[in-house]
Amino acid sequence: NSLLMDTNYIISPELDGKFGILALDEVGKIFSPKKPFPKVWRGLVGKELESASGIKGAGFCHLTGFFAVTENLESAIQFAQKSQSLTEL
Repeated sequence: NSLLMDTNYIISPELDGKFGILALDEVGKIFSPKKPFPKVWRGLVGKELESASGIKGAGFCHLTGFFAVTENLESAIQFAQKSQSLTEL
């Protein structure tokens, strides 16, 4: 249970071979991620997101910052780690 409390993102394979990254909600809240993706990434796709995030293979970041998609597992891990390390929400 404590591991889940310390977890901000879940990475999972998508049916198309890409990887989804879900920002987990605060305990007891809905649509309220503990650590949403950075505002400067939100709503971006493709090359714009790669440029803003510095992550090759970053494909999509939802406008509200709760979900993102990358081309492969390596870029998904980088996306989550970089987002976790940034202090700006």
